[in-house]
Amino acid sequence: MERNLNFITVIFLLILNNFLLSSCNEGTSWTSYHTQNHLPNNDTLAELSQTNSSTVTATTSEATTRLETTTIEPVPIKKPCEAIIGNISNVVSKFYRCSIERARPYRFCTECLQDYKAAIDLYSDIASASKNSTLVICKNLLMKSDYAPLIPSVFQDIETLWSSAYCSSCYSVTEDKVELNNKTVKFIDSYKEMIACFENNTLNQSKMNICQACIESYKKLNSDFRTIEDYSSPSICMDVMDMMNYTRLLWSQDCPTKNRQDNTVLTVSVSVSLIIITVIYYVCMYLIGKGKLFNFCHYNSLSNNSNSLYRSISDIPGINTPSASSQR
Repeated sequence: MERNLNFITVIFLLILNNFLLSSCNEGTSWTSYHTQNHLPNNDTLAELSQTNSSTVTATTSEATTRLETTTIEPVPIKKPCEAIIGNISNVVSKFYRCSIERARPYRFCTECLQDYKAAIDLYSDIASASKNSTLVICKNLLMKSDYAPLIPSVFQDIETLWSSAYCSSCYSVTEDKVELNNKTVKFIDSYKEMIACFENNTLNQSKMNICQACIESYKKLNSDFRTIEDYSSPSICMDVMDMMNYTRLLWSQDCPTKNRQDNTVLTVSVSVSLIIITVIYYVCMYLIGKGKLFNFCHYNSLSNNSNSLYRSISDIPGINTPSASSQR
């Protein structure tokens, strides 16, 4: 078998050699034929070189331009959630901006309701997404995918800030709307009236005249605050508390004399009266006790004298006592 294969190989090589030799004898080789008929001359090679170089240059410049104009964009989280993330950022930033701007004077509860409501409503919509809603994907992605999810923490901080100021005490909640309750509205009206009274009388009158002109407004404001205090204590709305504290500070600075003098006179009068009553009580007790002691001492002295008299009579010679006569 191996001999047959070797024999076939030798025959194939001989045939190939004869074919090549015959081609050479005819005077035209495959190489010369290809060179004469298919290879370009020098001019053609130069033109091809210039064309190729210009093409390569154009391609390179075009690729460079594309790289320069192309910016790497971040991969979006998911298309349906991009709008929700934008809404969250918008409502949260509005709420915190309002809270910072209303920090002094403190009007956070009465002027940031709409921003608070927008933030809480958006969070409620996302958190309560059902299985058939398109918000389910975003709910799982934004609120449950991280070890420390930021978005729930942000909304929890908003709720904590609102509740720590007892802002709900300022409002009455119905099915249709949320609005300031009647007590808060009445107090705010009294506060505005009080501040207007001070501003209108500050330039043209003295402090005593201001106090006399605004005393009724101040009493009314105090009365309205006590009503809220009795109804809402200890969870009084911080806006109301700040208004009342500011008014009392303003009143104590400009009108400290009359009420304080009245209170001082009353306190001193009560203290002096108690001291006088105490002194009179002890003096009376002393005198009454001394009279009783004198009578008691006098009675004891008479008893002692009578006993000594009877003993002396029985001792007189010649006077027989009943016991002595009976013995005889």
